[in-house]
Amino acid sequence: MANAYVSCNSNGEAAPDSDSLKPTVLTSSASFRSRKKPASISRAGSEVDDFITLLHGSDPVRVELNRLDNEVRDKDRELGDAHAEIKALKYSERLKEKAVEEVLSLSLLMSAFFAILFLESANNVASMCGWR
Repeated sequence: MANAYVSCNSNGEAAPDSDSLKPTVLTSSASFRSRKKPASISRAGSEVDDFITLLHGSDPVRVELNRLDNEVRDKDRELGDAHAEIKALKYSERLKEKAVEEVLSLSLLMSAFFAILFLESANNVASMCGWR
């Protein structure tokens, strides 16, 4: 560092040098400058990599991930279809069971009706024949 007072005035006192009157410019050390990393360089590198990948074809890892993702979507769609089919089959099975119960109850009612009808007609025949 240079001395700020290098000359003497007429009274013999030290006077400031003309260079020392200039404002001091602060600079950073080389070690501090080497630690700085501009963010735009890493982003620009990523953009360049993406552009090169675009020019030279797709990244195999991305292609495989996309294929697997599409396969998962297809399987999920198939699973949804299977669940819907199972639900429809259960519903139709319930409808069949209800129809069978209804037919059985109608059959019992008809049997009872015909039994009553037969008994009445038998009574009528017996009374006509004088068996009663």
